[in-house]
Amino acid sequence: MNEPAARDIVLVRALESADGAQQWFGAARAADADAWRHDDAETWLARRAAALLERAQAAHPAVARARRAGAWPAWLSAAVMALAFVAGLALDGVGAERRINLLAFPLLGMLAWNLAVYAILAVAALRPRRAPGAAVRRPLARALAGLAATLGGGVGRGAAPALARFASDWGALAGPLHAARGAATLHLAAALLALGAIVGLFARGVAFEYLAGWESTFLDAAAVHGLLTAVLGPASTIAGVALPDVAGVAALRWGPGQPGENAADWIGLYAVTVALAVILPRLALAGWCAALARRRARDFPLSLDDAYTRRLLARRQGRAAQVLAVPYAYTPPPQAAAMLAESLEGGAAGDVRVLAPVAYGDEDALPPDLLPGAGNTVVAAVGLFNLAATPERENHGVFWQALRARLAPLPLAVVVDASAYRARLGAQAGAEGRLEERARAWEAMFATLGETPVVTDLTAPDAAARAALARVLGAARPEAAVHG
Repeated sequence: MNEPAARDIVLVRALESADGAQQWFGAARAADADAWRHDDAETWLARRAAALLERAQAAHPAVARARRAGAWPAWLSAAVMALAFVAGLALDGVGAERRINLLAFPLLGMLAWNLAVYAILAVAALRPRRAPGAAVRRPLARALAGLAATLGGGVGRGAAPALARFASDWGALAGPLHAARGAATLHLAAALLALGAIVGLFARGVAFEYLAGWESTFLDAAAVHGLLTAVLGPASTIAGVALPDVAGVAALRWGPGQPGENAADWIGLYAVTVALAVILPRLALAGWCAALARRRARDFPLSLDDAYTRRLLARRQGRAAQVLAVPYAYTPPPQAAAMLAESLEGGAAGDVRVLAPVAYGDEDALPPDLLPGAGNTVVAAVGLFNLAATPERENHGVFWQALRARLAPLPLAVVVDASAYRARLGAQAGAEGRLEERARAWEAMFATLGETPVVTDLTAPDAAARAALARVLGAARPEAAVHG
């Protein structure tokens, strides 16, 4: 799947998973199951998303802006590189006296900086990485990627929640791709900065005479000769310009009657050195990062194994798709199915199947027919717990781990229902404080299992709880993405 197709799918997913999805597309989704029925799933999803967005953006300009938001603005790379070249041209470390100190050459600092960058990149490449290509995701590259997202027509503050969700989801998914593009841009900018500095020196040398020499408090002629040989030796061999011996270097030391010598050869030697140590390596790194970005854009890592996609594909094939809700040691209120269905695009209570509660103490013995009939029609699952109970890892935690092991790799959500506990506390003084204290206890217990529970009253769920569930049940998590 390529980048534009993935971006369209993520945007449509955000719009369809939001409250009031009908406002974006109207009745345009009615023919989902019939359109392009002979395409493979990936192509079908991409063509469907593109067609829906073409309709939606005609009526909603914000959709068109959001669609552009995830694209890397090509002009940004061009602008950064142009500024780098101009900055190089303006670089002048010579001064009004037009004397070039061979130990403080204008390009020497540039050489030192780039060698330091190469060392940092080498160390980063040797360290274990959490994700492919992490070595190019340096802070400057990430900053440039963030700037690209900001300047690319983002949805901005105050946008509809669905568009804000798209910005968040796409930013997480496209981060590595944009970081590779940012790294390529910065490597090219470094090469152009060096090139601009060289061109600037030669251009000014046409109109002015630069004199080269040196002075030092601590170094003698032999030490300076050794330093110049180490730095400029390769360039001397390539350019065929011999370096002076120790006596020749001593004669270049500034003093009374010693103004130095014409700097043309020295400028040439430093220019060749910068080309070898900065321009060529930076171009090679830029090419590698650009190739990585092209590969990521061509084969974008978007998961197609999430609840939202499973439901779409089941609908396409004329099958029913359900979310399983598995209670532990309590009977959820009748509103539970309807509340959970609100987290699904176009969901109805019938799309959520609440199973019989698993009894306390039976957490190791889940029903063998937990996925009866056809498991491939189940798109996600929810573990339901009662806030009135005291969280116990050896019971509640073991049940959740067993449920997770049985239903993997389905998207799973943890819901802790506060309705029974709220009813028990009633109007007692400090009831809200006790509810919050118990909620923190459940959150702490599940944190030890690597989970974040959604604590809400299933008889009157709040918007934040619905949004949190929608992220699990209606969308893929970026960190779980695999190549589609």
